[in-house]
Amino acid sequence: MTLARRALLKMACASGLIAVGAPVEAADDGTLVQSIEALRKAMLVKDKEQFELLCADALTYGHSSGKTESKAEFITGATSSKWHWKSLEFVQPSTRIVGDAGIVRSIMTGAYEIEGGTVKSISDGVLMVWQRQGNQWRLIARQAYKT
Repeated sequence: MTLARRALLKMACASGLIAVGAPVEAADDGTLVQSIEALRKAMLVKDKEQFELLCADALTYGHSSGKTESKAEFITGATSSKWHWKSLEFVQPSTRIVGDAGIVRSIMTGAYEIEGGTVKSISDGVLMVWQRQGNQWRLIARQAYKT
């Protein structure tokens, strides 16, 4: 390869005209999807250890009611004995990776039971932002909204 071609290739890579990281992003998408599923499963069984691993320390967790919680507040609420999920799914998920951020949109459907046996169903839109921290995706922001 000539010196001129090498210089042109370096400039194209540096400018983003050639995406040398595409295979990594495809792998990242798979691990992001695995992290989303791990969060869903942790929510179903109230797995505090999984929440600690999956959530960033700077987490801001927004509910469709407008209430927002920190990581500690989210984990406390998610592991409360006053209610439990009967079913929970993330429907129609779409993921997009931009640098070290993973943007996820889905519909969260399910049913939960509160103390006294009352069962309530849910169908909210959810936007989640995940951040790659080291070799792990961590949830850094989440906002639900009424559909």
